[in-house]
Amino acid sequence: MQTLSSLDTGPNFPSASDYDSEHPVIQMPFSAIVDGRMFEGDGISLVGARAQGLVSPQLEGEHRLVTLVFPFAGFNVTLPVEASLHTTSSASGKLALRFSNPTGPHYIQLRHLLNSYISGDIADVGSVLSTSAGNPRGAEKVKPTNSRTTGRLLSGLLNGLLITAASVALFGFVGSKIYERAFVSHAEGVSVISTSNTALRAVSSGQLDFVDPNAAQGQVAYAVRTTSGDLVSISMPCDCVALPGALTAGATVLAGDAVMRVATPDAATQLDARVPLQAYRALVAGATAQVEMGNGSIIYAALQQGTVTVPQDSDQDAVQVVLLPQSNIDPSLIGTPVSVTVGTANANPAVAFIRDLVSQGANR
Repeated sequence: MQTLSSLDTGPNFPSASDYDSEHPVIQMPFSAIVDGRMFEGDGISLVGARAQGLVSPQLEGEHRLVTLVFPFAGFNVTLPVEASLHTTSSASGKLALRFSNPTGPHYIQLRHLLNSYISGDIADVGSVLSTSAGNPRGAEKVKPTNSRTTGRLLSGLLNGLLITAASVALFGFVGSKIYERAFVSHAEGVSVISTSNTALRAVSSGQLDFVDPNAAQGQVAYAVRTTSGDLVSISMPCDCVALPGALTAGATVLAGDAVMRVATPDAATQLDARVPLQAYRALVAGATAQVEMGNGSIIYAALQQGTVTVPQDSDQDAVQVVLLPQSNIDPSLIGTPVSVTVGTANANPAVAFIRDLVSQGANR
């Protein structure tokens, strides 16, 4: 084992005969920074080090704070050490460092680094910091096992499937929103569950003086106090029940306004809705309306033919329609609001196009 003294007495190295000759010099990569100038390390022990670089003659015999830098993968270990400097000449570029206080604050860290490097705990300074003690220097890297390789392949495949599924879901969501915006019409106002009914209207303008929705057949259902002061009474025309939404006493009405709607107990359930002209044309052509009930369930309904006249006034862009449900509705739900949407007839090609795109994305 060479010592710092024996190495320093070699060619082109300054004499350091007074160095401690019992400490071995370790050949491990490091750098020494002196006055902001970096020197490449060429051997280090617990009591001193030697380096080479661009040496100034003025450094001979000077005491400096030297920073020792040990490079590792992703980080460096730096140790500040006070040392006296010894040179031969600026042409040789050789610099010997004798630590002024070998047992100073740097001692524990430096001793740990040197001992770990000697024992093989540090396999390769500058690239690999070994985590298992006793590995010889320059040991070959362990090749990944088949299980690790299979795990990576499965992980990559799973990530690919998740990305594909997310892409298809996003594309389907965007496609459904485009379809809803372009090819679905929503009913205007409030759509309600009703029954086949008859409207009892005001025969003249005035104020409702009396209203009795529970009147029996032949009894007064409501009375209108006309603008002339006369009282006009309207009797219940049948053994009917008044539907929810009847006007109350004190309301002002014009001639022809509906005061209440009445229906027989066995009247069929229907849906009253006001839809845009485009939706009405689709219903006339055979489209069905989608009705969302208050509990979230979905039923379908078709237009009751022969009960609607399309308004000729160009300012009106909606039509009051009656829809017949294709499934039974609980009579107790009469008067409750529902949500009505109608898909236009020309939506089929667009739906097929969107489905084809989603299918292609799922097959990729």
